[in-house]
Amino acid sequence: TQDQGFVIKHKAMNGEEALKLLETETYDAITLDLHMPIVDGLSFLSRRKDKTPVIIISSINREDESIAKQALKLGALDYVEKPTVENLVNSGNEIRSKIKTVCKLSSQQKNEVRSIAQYSEPTATVKKIRTLIVDDSETIRNLLAKVIGEDPSFEVVGKAQDAFEAEKLIKEKSPDLITLDIHMPRKNGVQFLNETQQKQFIPVVMISALSEEDGPYVMDALAAGAIDYIKKPDLKDLAKLTPVIIERLKTASKAKKTSKSLTARKALVKHEVDFEHLTLIGSSTGGTEALRSILDSLPKEIPPILIVQHIPAVFSKAFADRLNAGLPFTVKEATHNEEVTPNKVLIAPGGLQMGLKKVGSKLLIQITEDPAMNRHRPSVDYLFKSAHEAKIEKMTAVVLTGMGADGSKEITKLKSVGAHTIAQDEATSVVYGMPKMAAATGSVDFILPVYSIAEKIIQLSEKKLLKKTG
Repeated sequence: TQDQGFVIKHKAMNGEEALKLLETETYDAITLDLHMPIVDGLSFLSRRKDKTPVIIISSINREDESIAKQALKLGALDYVEKPTVENLVNSGNEIRSKIKTVCKLSSQQKNEVRSIAQYSEPTATVKKIRTLIVDDSETIRNLLAKVIGEDPSFEVVGKAQDAFEAEKLIKEKSPDLITLDIHMPRKNGVQFLNETQQKQFIPVVMISALSEEDGPYVMDALAAGAIDYIKKPDLKDLAKLTPVIIERLKTASKAKKTSKSLTARKALVKHEVDFEHLTLIGSSTGGTEALRSILDSLPKEIPPILIVQHIPAVFSKAFADRLNAGLPFTVKEATHNEEVTPNKVLIAPGGLQMGLKKVGSKLLIQITEDPAMNRHRPSVDYLFKSAHEAKIEKMTAVVLTGMGADGSKEITKLKSVGAHTIAQDEATSVVYGMPKMAAATGSVDFILPVYSIAEKIIQLSEKKLLKKTG
């Protein structure tokens, strides 16, 4: 469209019409289908005399991979999967970007790209993520297969209606990724996950209706090794949820198994703790277990801690309650205008933003429906920004495992006003995204394995520490 920098000059329904147009018209770029009547894509490429940049936009299957290679040899500069309604947003961005790129190439660069393309594989030859769908609902299995299978990065290698069928398919198909329902007959998803993860590590994403009753099951699944949890899609939300599901499945497929042998060190209090020292922690994918490890390692009495974990609204309370049950200090879901006090860990409510406000000598929690920040609500950057604006003098900011860059935008501001800063290391992160981006700002004092973070938090809050040390 014109507002995105393009003008569609002409449209042709086959190669013959396109060749006639090229006799009298000039273009900056051509998008070309491979399968067309009368004159197909390959014939068009071999017969044309102009040098207009061509991008193939066609379906991708085993037969088309071979045709795509021929198209590249005949002068096409790139190959893009034909978009569907469901993936139109992501595909549209890719197509626009590639057209703009080839239009900027000089004649020499075009020749270089064309030469390289003759020896390059089209996008379709990249190893696909072999995915197994496990759900007792045939409707959901077919819906997920449609959502996942239409993205060229994935291949659905099997659909199982229960845990026993899934076990057989794992042996036969060796999937790279599993989507797993919670409630299934004979053996539920959490039981299946516990057994599977003991035998071999396969990234698993739980698929749930995100009901409040499912909260404890999801927490059990994450403790058993599940990478993430996604809301079960329905038809009315499919267009909106598809890009989110695909993005999170791609992230989960790259997750690595973290060593269970990395036992967290119990934080020893060597000097008097300053109970006014505030610790802010942000986390996402893999964060629930990282947070549990850190909180388990803290002493009985602690300075206040505020946590933003990317989590759906219905699960944040279940998460807080699960942590609270086994710890000597209070862990709870934060409420609006609640005072920040020692021996209390407050977790941001899912689906809302959590910030801070100073009222006299008190520090109060502010829960709002402010827009998402860095695509998230709650957002780590939102909390960090509010802490900077509240001019808190004694503070530690921590960024843990997770996809994306939430936290990296505002951590520099916290560092500039004297806050201590910590990022989880790559080796113990399930997804090394958020901590990597935070460290890349140059504003992180300590990059630590998760089992050392509790000890560092206490060390930084001790009154003896007058300034930061390396």
